[in-house]
Amino acid sequence: MLMKPHQPVQCETVVDNMVATGGSTHLDCTIGGGSFFKSLWKRTGLHYNFYGIDQDTEALERATRNLAECDCRLNLKHGNFADLEEFVAEWGVSSVDSIIYDLGLSSEQIDNPARGFSFMNDGPLKMTFHEDEEENAEKFVNTASEKELADTIWKHSGEKRSRRIAAEIIRQRPLHRTVELANLVRRVCRGKYEIKSISRVFMAIRVHLNCELLAIEKSLPVAIDLLSKGGRIIVLSYDSEEDSRVKSFFKRESASCICPPESPVCNCNYKPRLVVLTKKAIKPSPDELATNPRSSASRLRIAQRI
Repeated sequence: MLMKPHQPVQCETVVDNMVATGGSTHLDCTIGGGSFFKSLWKRTGLHYNFYGIDQDTEALERATRNLAECDCRLNLKHGNFADLEEFVAEWGVSSVDSIIYDLGLSSEQIDNPARGFSFMNDGPLKMTFHEDEEENAEKFVNTASEKELADTIWKHSGEKRSRRIAAEIIRQRPLHRTVELANLVRRVCRGKYEIKSISRVFMAIRVHLNCELLAIEKSLPVAIDLLSKGGRIIVLSYDSEEDSRVKSFFKRESASCICPPESPVCNCNYKPRLVVLTKKAIKPSPDELATNPRSSASRLRIAQRI
């Protein structure tokens, strides 16, 4: 099956910030095909130490191929960036100059029906980044209780008809294919916004299965410790829940006081570790939206190590 190659989102801005660090060691916690690294090398032609993590073995294979021409040292790990501390110890890395998180899905994952991420093409209900994962979407929708289904859909997407959808899943299961789940949601949510509802349900199940929010919360504190002085952490998120967690983390780590609001005097002696470089999340330009509509949901936040 011929699939469109992945177009890295807000690539120019990401590379601008990697260059701005003036450093030679960079880490991509969701390396995918290695597009950001390749763009950096093509712009400068310098020798870099590249480190990459991905749960998807196909993505790691693409990164290896795509970066083969670069005169750089490439170090890859197969796994979840939640285990960043463990991978760093195995690499023996003491600091890096930039850390990238490109959360969400790549075009290759979306466009491959066999991965089960998209409702646009029929495929098995999988939705896991790790291809061999047993806890997939099919098992979840067919074994979870009605309350667990409803709570998961509501928590990770805010879909207002989560309880009606969960009840319908219970009535109609077993479900085995993406088109079955999509049509079920369509019947419950008929109308102008039915496609958005389907998207929310698929996203909520995917986020739940892959523990994506927990991985972000576990990894970001490790990332700050790993950054060199002046190093930058660059995060691309694609839904409000992800973005909210990143925004809150940056706000907390850049604060000069973390005392409770009711404290009359500051006595925490807290020293901020970050300075936030993006007061508001950066959105894709009109030109990028025209050439890559999938970038529309992206929100880019950047902070620098003090």
